[in-house]
Amino acid sequence: FFGTCGRPLILMAIQPEFEQEDAWEAFLEKTDPRKRVHKKFQKYTWSFGIDEDDEGFTRDCVILEVATSRETEPRHVQAKLRSKHLRLSLNGDVVIDDDFSDERWLSVEDSYWELETKTNKAGERIKNIRYLLYLRNDCTKYI
Repeated sequence: FFGTCGRPLILMAIQPEFEQEDAWEAFLEKTDPRKRVHKKFQKYTWSFGIDEDDEGFTRDCVILEVATSRETEPRHVQAKLRSKHLRLSLNGDVVIDDDFSDERWLSVEDSYWELETKTNKAGERIKNIRYLLYLRNDCTKYI
């Protein structure tokens, strides 16, 4: 690779100082999306881990995923999120209607849902609802 003056570019990888190597390894381990805790239920799955928010910062969050039909549009989804409760319906059918055991963990203002289209292992296009429930930054119990 050569720069604009014809000189070779020196490419550097982000590498922590030796003293910070353990913290760096812990960070990489914690942010690896393949190592999230996953739980499957009849109508949805949830996982816990790190996700990138709209501003590009990584944050702890719970991700709920609900399989839908290809024809699903945002108008078919009804969601009501409060610090104590989540109700999620799809085409009038209730998927989740549960209370949280603790109301202090959830940042209602930052949490949101979206319709996501993916390709499954068989190569088929599938849709699902992806609800990102972000943890509050100021709740010391979860930091």
